[in-house]
Amino acid sequence: MSRLIVSSVETQNIKFDSDTSAMTISSAGAVTMPSTPDINGYKFSQSSVTTLPGATAAIDFTVPAGVTQVRVVFNNVSQESSSEVFFRLSTNGSFRTSGYLGGSAYINGNNPGVSNATGYFMMAYGYNNAGNVFNGYADFCCTTLNEWIMVNQNNSGAYPNGSNLSTGKCSLGSNNTLDGIRIMATSGNLDSGVVKCYFR
Repeated sequence: MSRLIVSSVETQNIKFDSDTSAMTISSAGAVTMPSTPDINGYKFSQSSVTTLPGATAAIDFTVPAGVTQVRVVFNNVSQESSSEVFFRLSTNGSFRTSGYLGGSAYINGNNPGVSNATGYFMMAYGYNNAGNVFNGYADFCCTTLNEWIMVNQNNSGAYPNGSNLSTGKCSLGSNNTLDGIRIMATSGNLDSGVVKCYFR
């Protein structure tokens, strides 16, 4: 067995000894392995960041075709009035207002609470004070491109000893795919926060 020890190697292709290409490295450093699943498919790609400048009716993200997982990360998202914050999914350019199956639970000190909704995915049931500022993330994953599962966990800066969890699923219908995700309040506007959306 021989060894090659160098400080730097510059190449574009690494091949097996039968001259079969095994690995390609782009000028940006991305590695492609044609004989294995696309390793880049396991990485999240980030969309643009949305920073609310003030009162905003909703935060919308467009989901690229073929995406099978979306992660929405939110920092200090707050509603303007006494209402709850929630997520909706879009298919064929229209946000669905029915067909959701899911619930939300909170633990705030010794006071737990639970509820469910059919018109949206809840971010945090029972947290309807205008002073709430939510920090957390929600994952949206599919089994098939028209069946989506949501898991969301967060905390409100107004109640730092509490924790919120919501889960659920939404069937987009036969031959429909996810093309957007919206964050909004049950009444009034959102008034602050930073949100990033990641895809893979």
